[in-house]
Amino acid sequence: MAKRKQRVASWAACKRAMADWPRPGVVALVKELYDLSDDNRRFLHTRLLTNLTDYNIEDARRAVQKLVTPTVVFNDRFRHADLKRVVDQYFKATGNPAGVASVLVADVDASLHTFREVGDFEPLVDHVYASMARLHKSLEQLDPETARPIVEELGKVANRYSGEFGWGMSDELEGLATEWADRMKAAPPPTAPRNPEADF
Repeated sequence: MAKRKQRVASWAACKRAMADWPRPGVVALVKELYDLSDDNRRFLHTRLLTNLTDYNIEDARRAVQKLVTPTVVFNDRFRHADLKRVVDQYFKATGNPAGVASVLVADVDASLHTFREVGDFEPLVDHVYASMARLHKSLEQLDPETARPIVEELGKVANRYSGEFGWGMSDELEGLATEWADRMKAAPPPTAPRNPEADF
């Protein structure tokens, strides 16, 4: 006798279950998901409220900063995966590498501030290196005009922690900031906004 195939929970099953739902039911479900977690709320804001790009970037920056405070480390709650998830979800919602780069600069800044407070903590060192590597890749996807303000902020962060840390972190950060500052110098200057009156 053939075994009956066991049903499994999946997105396809959920999609079939919702196929005949009226619009108010779908909206109510999304509202329940919105209320369920900060991650869901932030994702929906970022995906749906595209007119609030600056707000959504700042919200993601605040989220990573909260996940890497000295209190989080001292209470053994620091997890690289938690910070990575915030960045991943922001990128999944927007596909915006400039926003990702901005969030990563805030992440590196907050991580080094915490490292200054807590002393040697290898998981935080590994996290900083991973964030710097991802920041470099994100900047490579940007045109010079978009990258320039982020590179300027990166330079300020590098200056703030210049020569402070072992593990090579200060040197690596200064090297990254210098490389990108040099790239900006070699790039074409920003395009001046066009003055329509000049055409008359």
